[in-house]
Amino acid sequence: MRARLLDGWRAARPVPDRWPAGAAALLGVALSAPSVVAPTWVQTVGDRQRGDLLSGQSQWSWGRVELTGLTGVELGIVPNPVGLVVAVTLVVLAVAAVTVWVLARGPLLALAPIGLALLAGRLLTTSAERHGRAFHEAIASEAGLTVTNGSTTAGWLETAAAAVLVVALALMVVRLVTESAARIPAGAKGAEGAEGAEGEEPAGRHTGAVATRAGLRPKGARLSGPEVGLTDEEGR
Repeated sequence: MRARLLDGWRAARPVPDRWPAGAAALLGVALSAPSVVAPTWVQTVGDRQRGDLLSGQSQWSWGRVELTGLTGVELGIVPNPVGLVVAVTLVVLAVAAVTVWVLARGPLLALAPIGLALLAGRLLTTSAERHGRAFHEAIASEAGLTVTNGSTTAGWLETAAAAVLVVALALMVVRLVTESAARIPAGAKGAEGAEGAEGEEPAGRHTGAVATRAGLRPKGARLSGPEVGLTDEEGR
């Protein structure tokens, strides 16, 4: 029983060579967490002459929108519970993927990049949409209003998380390819070399085969056929 427990503990130990990808993946997941609870993009409309804030709009990457008026009065909220559930689920799957990557062995290991790729794909999409809108640009309208919009701190962390997760995925793929190549038994390669050596014919045999195809007999070959006897008369 003690030996079985020891074997199970050894099998569950983290693999040191997977730590770089695992650490990068865990960092990416941690950087994406603020975007779940905080807005990633804001837009404000102010009076250019007085400097008063007239209205504001905050958006979460998973779809929630919050509108505010003068002095921060809340005008309305557009919730998106489905988007929140999807965002939280992807973060949880990513954490599970990191755990599998560090501890698992065998075919289950291939599930780690898949779980991480789901979160990375979402973050890349939302970051591209957000940065495509504006980069903290101030727009002065003809009505004397100033419109300012751009990413929040949570938004920039989300962008960084997307980049880090892409790096982690690349490290995982490289590690999987390396481990797959290492699983090929060394004896198999030796057997292939031995088969190649056994399949090669000696130079003499090869030369004889060529000579036979050319209509000639190899060196040292004896003629086959009925024996011919010589009589005394033919010898004279």
